[in-house]
Parts: sequence; structure tokens; C-alpha cells
Amino acid sequence: MKASTQDSFVVERIDHVFAHIPTLIASALVGVFLVFVFLYEIVGDRVIMAWVTFMLSTLAARGWLWQAHRSAAPTAGSARRWEYANAFFAFLMGLGWGALGGPLFPQHDMGATHFVMLLTAAVAFTAAVHNSLSPLSFAAVLIPTLLPIGIRLAMEARSPVDGATLSVLMVFGVILMLQRSQYRIVMDNLRRRVESETLLEEQEAIFQSASQGIAVVSGGHIAKCNHRLGEMLGRRLQDLYALGFAEHFIDKTEFDRTIHDSQLAFGHGRNYHAIARLCRVDGSEFWAELSARRMHGEDESRSVWIIADVTQTSRSGQDAPLG
Repeated sequence: MKASTQDSFVVERIDHVFAHIPTLIASALVGVFLVFVFLYEIVGDRVIMAWVTFMLSTLAARGWLWQAHRSAAPTAGSARRWEYANAFFAFLMGLGWGALGGPLFPQHDMGATHFVMLLTAAVAFTAAVHNSLSPLSFAAVLIPTLLPIGIRLAMEARSPVDGATLSVLMVFGVILMLQRSQYRIVMDNLRRRVESETLLEEQEAIFQSASQGIAVVSGGHIAKCNHRLGEMLGRRLQDLYALGFAEHFIDKTEFDRTIHDSQLAFGHGRNYHAIARLCRVDGSEFWAELSARRMHGEDESRSVWIIADVTQTSRSGQDAPLG
């Protein structure tokens, strides 16, 4: 992968990570609300209010970070710093969720205990999905979230193969496999997209810098063309798209003959070559060498035309096909 492509890939990866932050914030708000409702009386109002304040403050800071990234113009050099900042706030969120399995664990209420365990598993799965492209952020939120409840269950286990301990280990393993699978799939798709965009940019640069006029013609209109064609015809690109292809020929007979002969050549699987008279916006004429080929694909009515000004080398009346 070229250096420029690699830089674009790094930026796209971090952009993808930050694009998930609004969803993470929304799901976290739902989780905070559920914790407040279920544990308010069990844990105690002061403790739970302090926890809610911490979580909401962290979510607000993470929202600010998302807005700052959205307003900035990230580069490959700054991408790592953005990832570190995101991982830091993910770690704070992990500490908050982990507190539910630590000092806030409602061990004397079986229903609340099951709620905390299910919520912890849900948070871990959410982290695996939305932080799949940032292993750093994934680890930063997953470890502090699962470690406290894992330690608690291990200490309370009656044997090394206790069912609760095995369940936590299985959940942890499944989440790791999910994250790695997501990482590979999304990274492959992202890499292909970046490489395709880079290739399109290179082709566009070649298209625009060509010394000859190039036009994609569809249904009698120019669907796309380069700046050189606009210079040859003395028109803006917007005007070329608005006008029919026939408007640039000296008369309708010349245009009809060109289209008829080109379609005949396309029908036999050949490219079309000819010399024709075209007119500029100021009414002046010039001889143009035309080369056209049909575009293969879903819409075979489209064709690519290469147009070169050969006025200096042509003689009057030289409008017969070159070959």
C-alpha cells in the first residue's frame, strides 16, 4: 500500500471509530437510566447519584470529544492522538461500568445481581461491536468492565470449575472472538474502499490533465467531460452538460452521420475514428479528430469520445473516416 493510501486508511479507520460514538452515548444513557431505576433503593441514593454524575460527566466529555473530532481535519499524524483520547474516555466508562461489579455490586439482592451481570455482558458486547476498529479502545473499556465482576465470581467460586466462573470466561472468550472477527471484516472492507477511492482519484487526475478533450456521451448528452474539452469549445463544463452533444457540431447532418457511423462501428465491436467539424461558443469552427468506443457494463448506450483539435493539420473537406 502506498504511503498516501496508508495515511488515508489510518484517517478512515479513526473516522470510523468516532462515527460510532453517538450510538455508544445513546446506549450508555439507556444503561445509566436502568441502573438508576433498579439500584436506587438497593445501593443507596447518595452512592447511586454519585455514580450517575460520574457517568453523565464522562458521557458529556466523550460527546465533546466527538464534536471536536468532527470539527477538526484529522491527519495521519494526529490520528493516533485522537485514538488515545477516545481510549481514555472509554477507560473512564469502563471504570464506571466496572464499579457495578465492584463496590456497587448488590450481592444481597438476587434480582439486582442478575441485572448487573446481564448489563455488564451487554456493555461488553457493545464495546466489541462499536470499538472493533480500535483494539486500544476495546481493551480500555472491556478490562475495567469485566475484571471486577470476574474477580468477585472467582473469589466466591467453590471450585476452579465453578459454573459462574466458567460463564464469565466463556463470555470473555466470545467477546474477544467477536471483536477480532469484526476487526478483520471491517478492516478488509475499509482497506478496499480506501484503495478504490485512491485509484479513482488517480484516474480523475489523469482524466483532467489529458491534452485532448474527453467526454462520456449518453443519450445524446455529455454525461462527463474534462476541462480540456471545455477549453476547446469555449464553454463551461456546466454548459456542456446542459447542451446536447449535437449542439457542438457545425450542423445536424454532420452530427447524424457521426452518430450513425459510430453506432455501426460499435455494433461490429470496433472503435470509431473520424474527422468532423465542430463549433465553439463564439461560432468559430475547427476540425476535430474523433475517437470513440462503447463503454461495456450495465448501460452500453454510453460511449467515451476523445476529441483533438487538428485544424492545423487538416484540409478543408477532410471529413471522411480515418479508418
